[in-house]
Amino acid sequence: MSFAKMIVFTLAFFAFADLISRFVPKEMVAFRTREAAVLLRTSIGNYQPSLRLEKFNCFGDLANLGNFPQLRVFRHELFSSDACGNRNIPENLERTGTQILLWGDSFFAGDGNSDESLIGVQLEKLLHTFVYNAAAVQPEFMRAMTRRLRMDNGLLVIGILERLEYPASFVSEGLGPNDVCQELPPAFRKRRFKENLRSLIHTSPVKIWGQNLMKSLQDDDILPNVYAPNVFSRTLKNSDVFLFYPTEAPRYDKPVAALEYIRSMNLEAAKEGLRILVVLIPNKYTVYSPLFQNLPAEKDQGGHYLDELESRLISDGTPVLNLTSIERKAAAQAYREDRYLYWPDDTHWNPEGIRVAAEAISKKIASEGLLSIQKEH
Repeated sequence: MSFAKMIVFTLAFFAFADLISRFVPKEMVAFRTREAAVLLRTSIGNYQPSLRLEKFNCFGDLANLGNFPQLRVFRHELFSSDACGNRNIPENLERTGTQILLWGDSFFAGDGNSDESLIGVQLEKLLHTFVYNAAAVQPEFMRAMTRRLRMDNGLLVIGILERLEYPASFVSEGLGPNDVCQELPPAFRKRRFKENLRSLIHTSPVKIWGQNLMKSLQDDDILPNVYAPNVFSRTLKNSDVFLFYPTEAPRYDKPVAALEYIRSMNLEAAKEGLRILVVLIPNKYTVYSPLFQNLPAEKDQGGHYLDELESRLISDGTPVLNLTSIERKAAAQAYREDRYLYWPDDTHWNPEGIRVAAEAISKKIASEGLLSIQKEH
């Protein structure tokens, strides 16, 4: 066989292998269920609708991003989504009497955790009322989601993460007579089509397997680890290593956009008869900085941004719960018992961290009388 024919044959072989590999279940090549769930989204939710995944060797986003296999913490994940593409069991979308709507980001959505540990599940047990998790849905669909759930005089619980940026304003969409989960607004439908097309083109199991093979060689022994700068690490007093996103470093700016976002959400929620509770979620760095071997100065331990936002919300008369001191205290207690609230290899809470947050939120709701009706189920 000539060299030219060998080249053609090799290219054809890999093209065929790439085509066939795209029929492989995506959870088989993803490092956790979330990465498989965000492919081919066709509704307003952040995940593929009506999905059920199970994976036994999941590990954290930071260990993957920085290529630190020695720091992986393996766990089992069961992942379910409803017809809207939100992180709920399917029945939650159709039941009547939902009193709490969760709105936020990946922390409330439960990235890195299994269905039974989700904050919505914990709140239902603590408050004896129906909770729907719409975390990671775009804010313009909040009112439409409220109508889809047929909520009446309920509570919108908004999670605000310390390291994220928020839109100062938005325009509500999907308020027509159609089911917003099935009939997307034209502009959003076009956006989803483009996202899915890019996903189909760029998500190749063969490519992922090849990248993983190269990453196994880029271990700073055989080849340099070029992924290491994507994260940073800190060592705790007990010598355990935690990984962090670069954006988890302390913030010193003013929470102007976040405050305007919350005010906009409050106004839109009031149009649907909902009250709100804002939950301020600290970065993992902010929670664990007091436990670092090399203790940062107090001004560099994080939390100032959320403290400022909390003060502004109190001045506005908006119910707010700042989890910073609560989580720092719980983290210190758990540390003494060789437990953690966040995954060492991930930016998110683990089940213990979710439990602490859920208990604090339920106490705040009860003490402020934010639920007009508590529906037994």
